[in-house]
Amino acid sequence: MITEQLRKVIEQLAALPDDEQNAYAEQIAIDLHERQRIAAQLADPNETDLEALLRRADEQSAQGKVHDLDSIL
Repeated sequence: MITEQLRKVIEQLAALPDDEQNAYAEQIAIDLHERQRIAAQLADPNETDLEALLRRADEQSAQGKVHDLDSIL
């Protein structure tokens, strides 16, 4: 099932030359993949556990992998 809004956009895209349609299709595919990646990341308790993230940041800092932004600028 396609929403009315999506149907209208598809009609507009269908009127474009093939190379432009392909460019839009590629961008849509990239966007969908990125949204799926973000959703999976947010669903992963290891990625949303703030304490674990802070511990990992502390470990990276202790290993010299994190730099103060002021020292870079």
